[in-house]
Amino acid sequence: MIRLLIVDDDDLQRKALRHILEKTQPPIIEVIGEAEDGQSAINLSVELNPDIVLMDIEMPEMNGLLAIKEIRENNPNTYIIVITAYDYFEYAQQTLKLGAVDYLLKPVRPEKLLAAIKKASIFMKRESSKIEEEKKLREQVAHAMPYITMAFVQDLILGDLINLDEIQDRANFLGLENLPAMVMIFDIDNFSFITNQTSETEKQILKTQVSNVITSTIKHLPSALLVPWSGDELLVLLPQGDLQKKEPAQQQVMSIADEIRTAVAQHTSVTVSVGVGRSYLDVREIRKSYQEALIALQDTVFAGQNISIHIDDFQEYNSSMYLYPLEKEQHLVSFVRMGNQDKALNTLDDIINSFHNVSVEIAKVRLLELLIVTSRGAAEGGVDSAQLFVINQHYLEQLSASMNFLELKEIASWAISQFTNHVATRRKDRNWRLLKDSQVYIEANYQQNLTLVQVAAAVHLSPEYFSRLFRQEQGETFTEYLSSLRLEKAKQFLTTSNRSVGEISMTVGYSDQNYFSRVFRKATGMSPTEFRNR
Repeated sequence: MIRLLIVDDDDLQRKALRHILEKTQPPIIEVIGEAEDGQSAINLSVELNPDIVLMDIEMPEMNGLLAIKEIRENNPNTYIIVITAYDYFEYAQQTLKLGAVDYLLKPVRPEKLLAAIKKASIFMKRESSKIEEEKKLREQVAHAMPYITMAFVQDLILGDLINLDEIQDRANFLGLENLPAMVMIFDIDNFSFITNQTSETEKQILKTQVSNVITSTIKHLPSALLVPWSGDELLVLLPQGDLQKKEPAQQQVMSIADEIRTAVAQHTSVTVSVGVGRSYLDVREIRKSYQEALIALQDTVFAGQNISIHIDDFQEYNSSMYLYPLEKEQHLVSFVRMGNQDKALNTLDDIINSFHNVSVEIAKVRLLELLIVTSRGAAEGGVDSAQLFVINQHYLEQLSASMNFLELKEIASWAISQFTNHVATRRKDRNWRLLKDSQVYIEANYQQNLTLVQVAAAVHLSPEYFSRLFRQEQGETFTEYLSSLRLEKAKQFLTTSNRSVGEISMTVGYSDQNYFSRVFRKATGMSPTEFRNR
């Protein structure tokens, strides 16, 4: 029911309007009150919160224009229909500026009044749909926050974020008071051995238990970030601002790492080892801290389990690590994701050739990191977890046993070849499945304000990749496909229902009827009405 307030200083006029409205069939309007002056109208609108106010302009004490202004300020979702005996253009112009949806002259004809109310109700539906859509989007964003956080951390560590303003904006969105300055990597000791005979569900439960303990332990650090990384690893990024200034940062960070290790050992069935990188004032240097933490973590292989090691404790550390070709690594991941074996192997050669000034042990750490990122690229390319597990297990065994750079290159080339072969095999089937999944989602949601970003998220792809994939497999863009689908649905409604063009427009996802009509005419050569009457 539409809740309506009548405002007019003429008692007979109010009764006449009420009579017109209450005899409307079917009954869709409820007159919830009457006011005889502007101030009373303001008071009642606050008390009753009507959907629509029928407002006379010329009234005692406070005229209708002032009342409209205050009602709209108090109730922005209330729609105003002006009723007046004065056919003044200036009045009409002012009321429309104040947000009135229509301007009717007395005596009001019933059909014009009902048409104005219908017009207001369409605005109400659109606003309601907009509010509901915004609510859904907020819920989707809230649900996606862990993935948004993970993407932020990944972009920082891979060096994809270099603009400080963009970094700060994304940090603000995540509610971070301070930017990350250092990285700790937590590795579940003997994870592969412990979970070798367990289901994937049990593995995820174990990792979740460890994650929950870490979250609980660092909850007093408001800007700390915890994200699952790869396999049995979790990352914690800490900002300088969360640390006490009276103690050295390294000492505090190691205390936090030890506190987490102790808590994990007490509250779960496993232990963790921790590699800790240095702290950097420039957030764009966080990838260095990650690389340092990875090298420190590698040293735990020789030092034992359930321990914490800072990069400054690792004697073989060499500053030449920063010559690592990060850009080539990103290219390699991209080639693996696409299943392009030749380019992937050539890029791998370039990366390994850059290791000439580091020890074999440092090179092993580098290739361990390379396994992490390329394995993720293979997963994004469609390789399933069981296949990745077999490849990664063999890779790790051979990597550990390798004694020189030639052996390291052979095992790394083998892994990249395996990744790209599996991706290439699955790519065709995967693309077809993703296309069908996206079409099912579009079919179910075309009535909404559907965007490419939403559909890409539904099939777990980046918007850019999904856009390319959709055009490649479907032969048309996402926008073209969605528009064609909506127009086909509109044609069905026009030929099989008595709905108005405005209702059909909203039903198939066009909130603007005029725009819908233009799109329809461009596609069919006819207006919607002409199409229906042909």
